[in-house]
Amino acid sequence: MRIKTGKGTTISLIAVIDIYIILIATFLPGFAVAPILGKLNSVFPHASDLEIQLLTSIPSATIIPFIIIGGQIASKVNNILLLNIGFIIFSLAGAAMMFGDNILWIIIFNVLLGIGAGIIIPLSATLMANIFSGTARVRQFGYSSAVSNIALMFVMIFSGYIAKVNWHLSFSIYLLALVPLALSPFLSKYVKEPVKEVASNNKSVINLSLYKEINIPRILKYMCYHGIANFMAMCISVNLPFLMEQYHHGSGVTSDLMSIIYISGMLPGLFLSPLSRIMGKYIYELCMLMIAVGFGIILLSKSLIVIAAGIFVMGSFYGIVLPFIYEKTADVASPRAMTIAYAWSIVIDYIAIFVYPFIVSGLQEMLKITDQTFAFYFNMILALATAIIIFIRRFFIERRTHSRA
Repeated sequence: MRIKTGKGTTISLIAVIDIYIILIATFLPGFAVAPILGKLNSVFPHASDLEIQLLTSIPSATIIPFIIIGGQIASKVNNILLLNIGFIIFSLAGAAMMFGDNILWIIIFNVLLGIGAGIIIPLSATLMANIFSGTARVRQFGYSSAVSNIALMFVMIFSGYIAKVNWHLSFSIYLLALVPLALSPFLSKYVKEPVKEVASNNKSVINLSLYKEINIPRILKYMCYHGIANFMAMCISVNLPFLMEQYHHGSGVTSDLMSIIYISGMLPGLFLSPLSRIMGKYIYELCMLMIAVGFGIILLSKSLIVIAAGIFVMGSFYGIVLPFIYEKTADVASPRAMTIAYAWSIVIDYIAIFVYPFIVSGLQEMLKITDQTFAFYFNMILALATAIIIFIRRFFIERRTHSRA
């Protein structure tokens, strides 16, 4: 079976599946411990809540610089070779964590996991953007988001339940990185070599910085949207386990609830193109508003059905805005600078993941609040404030444009 690329060419189905699996793997750092954060409190009784929460964000400390490094290297070397190096580091770190018996061991190999992931991440989105174009690209970003979310849902459920057998086994999900390694020959023929500068009479072209081929104001806008959306999504992976522990539920229930954000994020991905047309220019503020509504529903009751409904609402609109941002980022740079543009767009995501526990736990400690609902109130207010700011910004920009016309 062949898939149309929107460029008058086709790509094999197995190569597209490989791209999907690469995208799934980029979301895995921190996943193994997310459903078992409450359980790790008893495994490591002398560790604080913040130390336990940091296990989900430690990989980001190394992902952040290596996204930028990987983005720079990708413009000079074979991308498939670079992907394979990243996946080898990633899978070795995951395998090593299965044998860890103390927090220090897990932290060390989480750092190594972050190095591998940082190399992979900017290439994953660039593959989709470079191979596909136009409507086909919008469709594929939506499909890849849907596939990623459904896969991550099963990963989350697996991690929570396998921890009942032995918590070490939760880290086995990182071995998924071995699949793209095996499938890389099927993808390599569709990946172009990095564009090299060639001799030209136009000296300004030869000396043109890659950063001058990026629309900086637009990439900064997408970085802000990307970072805020992922900061709020961290509330589910970091704070929901502690909320469920407060409500006296185990890791199995927690993983079931956490998986809802992925299945709800899957559905909009299947219809990203029509949904983006329906929501039009207000897509960002509408998504942020409905994410706030989702947090509000979670806070309505201790009922698992109500909490599940709130997560579903939040995840649905998170599932619209995130792939839409990825797709739009492809338009802000030349093909030569696209990997760097994606690197900068994505790096803010991992900054948000890394700082999240410090900000939320720090505020809780400063305000002396022990109730685990605090994080959900905080993120609901953040989502509402973001929606209002985006709307006001749009209003003044449109007003200024009309006054000049």
